[in-house]
Amino acid sequence: MRSRSIFHKPQAVCEFGSSRVRIAHIVYDRKKRQIRVLGLGEAEAAGMKNGRLMRPQDAAESIRAAAVAAGKESALEIGDLVVSLPDPDLESVKLNGTCFLEHSAEGFEVRHLRESARRAYESLGPVDRQTVYRKEAGFLVDRTDYLEDPVGICGKELKAVVHCLFSESAQAQGMIRTVRRAGFKVRGLHPAIAAALYGIAPIPGEAATAVLIHADTELCHISKIEHGSLQNWRGMTVLGGYDARERESLAVLARKAGAGARTAVRLTGPRAVDPDWVRAVETELTDVEVTVATAHPDTGFEGAASTVLAGLYYAQMETRRESMPMKLCRGVTDCFARKARSFVEEYF
Repeated sequence: MRSRSIFHKPQAVCEFGSSRVRIAHIVYDRKKRQIRVLGLGEAEAAGMKNGRLMRPQDAAESIRAAAVAAGKESALEIGDLVVSLPDPDLESVKLNGTCFLEHSAEGFEVRHLRESARRAYESLGPVDRQTVYRKEAGFLVDRTDYLEDPVGICGKELKAVVHCLFSESAQAQGMIRTVRRAGFKVRGLHPAIAAALYGIAPIPGEAATAVLIHADTELCHISKIEHGSLQNWRGMTVLGGYDARERESLAVLARKAGAGARTAVRLTGPRAVDPDWVRAVETELTDVEVTVATAHPDTGFEGAASTVLAGLYYAQMETRRESMPMKLCRGVTDCFARKARSFVEEYF
């Protein structure tokens, strides 16, 4: 019998930042449940300004140069890329979908969760926008109990709460065409803030509630992490190098996203490695706990500047799981465990 390889197929991930394009050739070790970096290439980011694609040909050349450097180090050919999307004009939307049971004595099953989530996804989204991130934050049972997993709970109405990020179709499709112009296929496209979340917490549901700030040199993403999903996204273009006025604006946006005495702020991105910049942010948010979040050890990367590159693989795997027909069914044993957990949450 042929033994199963302990490694997944090597993949390439691409972070298109404000100043640098970074491409890594990685492989997932099933046995250690960790990522191993096979090769890393960098190039100067060209063709972008404040997160917007301005000169596609120059941007394609930057991607090609970084890919060549990564390929030389890994000695492997790169065919497709999982790419981060540095869009300053994302739109954060909360969608709801409802499923009803005829008899309240019946417990909710996996198919009911899937149906309510499907109806939420089919809700009317912004015109001329493309969904680049979506996550089920939880389910509301009979408009009273908010649960992350209501399988086995009795009720008549089940409402799925889904948080989505929409990008302008022109921006998202422009990035895809640019990668193709560089000679590669796009395996996946994910917002930089979503990749940063997966970079610090490969299992987002285990991340504590906080406001995540991913600060690049020309673009800053702010979003609240709650129930494992991104909420209340806000973006800010940086024109003055994070001067006093822009730091004040950053603090205002962080508070609007949910930062406060009970909700800490976690900093990632290239600017988060600068101690002086971190102290300046702490000065603006005097009543908020501010910490620098680094890439999770299992991602194969280190530091706060690599969180996007570290999280792209996990963001893509989550997207693949969502597209699987049985994504919520993981076997009979797991089904019983889910029901038992939901019972304890409801009655104890």
